[in-house]
Amino acid sequence: MVDTGSGFIAPIRVFDKNDKPIDSDNRFPVDIRGDIEIGAVEIKDGTTDNRAVVTADGALLVTTAGTIGVPVNVYNQLDVPSATQLTLLTYTIPTGRALHFSQFMVGGNSDGTFTIRANGSILAFVRNNAAQRTISITFKNELEINAGNVVSILVYNESNVTRTFEGTINGSLR
Repeated sequence: MVDTGSGFIAPIRVFDKNDKPIDSDNRFPVDIRGDIEIGAVEIKDGTTDNRAVVTADGALLVTTAGTIGVPVNVYNQLDVPSATQLTLLTYTIPTGRALHFSQFMVGGNSDGTFTIRANGSILAFVRNNAAQRTISITFKNELEINAGNVVSILVYNESNVTRTFEGTINGSLR
């Protein structure tokens, strides 16, 4: 639309070389050869005036919120004889990293008690039962366990026959 200056708005129609109107079915042909130079371009979010930063060497600066680590998900399943305690799983934190231990899950097809340890110190002790075969505990604040330390889950089978138990530890390495 074009304002004619007299208060009247006139529609503008564009035609191709064959006198066909340019519209969504007949697009305007554009042939671009070489570079297209655009002046200042900004990248910003839609709710604030925060803009992306380009460094002096032309790199786009990216800053993440929080720390992202390498996910850790260690699982094991084990048959445990009656009235016996065994180590269900262990995980040794690699050199130069810390485990941010966020959750563990334990369970089995019978009653058992589970002890979660870090280098022998008890972090948690839980018991499953017929009403709740699987127990899942998420720490409100992740536990940071340093390199070289060992996280383990021990299980004690409370039944009078061999039963299967399982456990998982979740967290991230940073």
